[in-house]
Amino acid sequence: MLLQRLEPETLSRVHNLFLSDDVHPAKNTSPATDRTNRPGTKDASSITPASLTRTPSLPNKTVNTLTRLLTLCGPSLRVLSVAITSSSSPTLFARLFRMQFPELCSLSISGYYPFPSTPNVFPKVRTMKLHGNPNPSGLLAMGTLEDACPLLDTLEVRGVKRSSCFVGEVERAVCMEILAQGSDSDSLREVDSSFRGLDDEQEAFPPRLPKTVRTIVIQSLADANTNPPTTLGVPLMPAKAHGVHMSLLPPAQTTSIDELRKAWMSASSGAGW
Repeated sequence: MLLQRLEPETLSRVHNLFLSDDVHPAKNTSPATDRTNRPGTKDASSITPASLTRTPSLPNKTVNTLTRLLTLCGPSLRVLSVAITSSSSPTLFARLFRMQFPELCSLSISGYYPFPSTPNVFPKVRTMKLHGNPNPSGLLAMGTLEDACPLLDTLEVRGVKRSSCFVGEVERAVCMEILAQGSDSDSLREVDSSFRGLDDEQEAFPPRLPKTVRTIVIQSLADANTNPPTTLGVPLMPAKAHGVHMSLLPPAQTTSIDELRKAWMSASSGAGW
């Protein structure tokens, strides 16, 4: 077993890790890490809000094993991708967001994730990709993302079902950041003024982007019952002039585990094992 080979902790020198609870469901495989790029199968599992509610939770022993694996590898990891298709994902991700990853540079989370809030758990993470939470509104609240990832450069949030709320949160955070830098853009002030009249709770905990963020990507989950926004309210030219590039991608279907694995392989390229 991989976990046994990694004991004791002094032997944990893994730099790149892809971890999933359901890589090839047709073969009934167990949770595993993988260094190879196997071609995807037609029945490769996908992560959607619906799949997370109908997929049985993992046994506590398995969740504890995955937690132990992440704990052992955490000190040396540089690239980490975790894809959990079961309803156990909030539990595992909540544990992950409280661990210390001192060398991690790239983090990809796929499943029903909570929000990172523990200060400085990802001190070197520059790229964070989140997929699977249908309504990530609150991700930027109170600056907890900045506390957890003080050097974050690129933030990608995909698989959003209620994208209008989250897009509005991002728009306000970007406007507040740019205006705080002393911008006199009338167009930005016009957008910022549209957020006046928010309730007391929203005003008390305004969204805040990490000051280092330069790229923001948002993508809705394709759904015939919703009409996601097609444009951003923040004027792109003033935002770009202040070093912030934002993209609202066309809605997409579900993301398969194999697609996530390929993205991890690309991020791991040249990083060494």
